[in-house]
Amino acid sequence: MRAFVAVPVSSKLALELLAVRDDLLADIPSSQPRAVPAANFHLTLAFLGDIDADRVDALDALLSTVAAECMPFQQPLTEVAAFPTARDRIVAAQGRAVDDLSVLHRRLWQRLSMSGFEQRDEQALRPHVTLARLRLPVVPPVRVACQLMLDVTALVLFESVQRQGRAVYRPLRRAELFRAVT
Repeated sequence: MRAFVAVPVSSKLALELLAVRDDLLADIPSSQPRAVPAANFHLTLAFLGDIDADRVDALDALLSTVAAECMPFQQPLTEVAAFPTARDRIVAAQGRAVDDLSVLHRRLWQRLSMSGFEQRDEQALRPHVTLARLRLPVVPPVRVACQLMLDVTALVLFESVQRQGRAVYRPLRRAELFRAVT
């Protein structure tokens, strides 16, 4: 199974992202955009690739350990733009990583490395939520300012499944970030 670890997007933020995305895509029909369904919105922290199903329980324990070490926080999404560069054909809501996200990402990869997963250079932290894919590039490149906040409250192990030529992301395990009792 193809798997990855991500921060899920709340339904409230998904609605905000849909509004921004739909307005933007209406302005660029010549690029032949394919909208990503809101159910697939997430912020990837670790792409694991193909894994054996028998590793899911170990990954569940790993996520729980990492989640217990971090408090919930917010990650700003400050623009919708082509990703990862202005010439690319992915449109994503993105923002500069806050320190808490960098720490969470580093701790996750430390645990994953101890479990035999290798971090690839392309898996450097570039916080984004993919909103659409374009068949043709947009000239001039897409770039729209926004002020959205992703509540980082959980880590989810997702499986990527192909259905009718489209990816569907199925949650396998979820670990809530530590919440101090007040």
